[in-house]
Amino acid sequence: MTIKEMQNLKATLGLEYISPMILSTEYINRYIIENKIDPNSIQAQALYRINEHSNNLEIQKNISGVNIFFFEGAGSYNRKDNPNHPEGRYGAMVIVVKDGRIEFISTRASTLPNNPDGYWAENEKGRMFTIDSGVYKYVSVMHKSNSPQKRYPALNVQAIKFDKKTNSIIYTDRVPGTRTLVINDPSTRYKTTGGGINIHKGIPDDKRASATSGWSTGCLTIHPNDYAQFAQTVGFASENDGSVDVNDKLYNASGFVIIDKNFQK
Repeated sequence: MTIKEMQNLKATLGLEYISPMILSTEYINRYIIENKIDPNSIQAQALYRINEHSNNLEIQKNISGVNIFFFEGAGSYNRKDNPNHPEGRYGAMVIVVKDGRIEFISTRASTLPNNPDGYWAENEKGRMFTIDSGVYKYVSVMHKSNSPQKRYPALNVQAIKFDKKTNSIIYTDRVPGTRTLVINDPSTRYKTTGGGINIHKGIPDDKRASATSGWSTGCLTIHPNDYAQFAQTVGFASENDGSVDVNDKLYNASGFVIIDKNFQK
């Protein structure tokens, strides 16, 4: 069934069309028990919340493919020595789901920049960008890092839009989010768009993730100790030495990434 046919069916029925769940409830229950996850924890709540996104048209198209979920506020990284991230720099939980199964999970991820509501770089030439919750497309790219010589396999996040001229879905590098007019004043946030938003590896030292560190000015990050397994699971890199770096080949990979900030404080 095409997207247009699904939309027509939705309009005809007056419903968010009937669709299979991303994960069965029985599977989630068993996964929580087998992996000794506290059933009352935010992490368990996040697992059940995956199915809240089942009725998205793009997810339904890719229901058997590789979908990535970021739940901001469901992380368990407990280093809290960064003043810009009082709950810990890696405050998100990232989950990779494929064909009704959880293939990867880490509670050391982030959808936030170095200094939310602040500026990046010493000269304050740009306001920090924070991506909105939503469903996005991802495609494999080489992350530029600080120089072309340090490029390594990563994923680029793209917005999903409906093009009225062609009556089709298109993907764009400009994604929705927020910045602030006044540094560190959340009341001055305004809606805008940002480009070049990637999913890449972060840095291990929480203290370095400051307003003057350019390692994440709006991108989604995963702790470097978990990144290689994440890359291999999604399929955009195949590493043999436990890390993803400039020496690793980039493989084609695409799918959808869901950013959910329901648990963010």
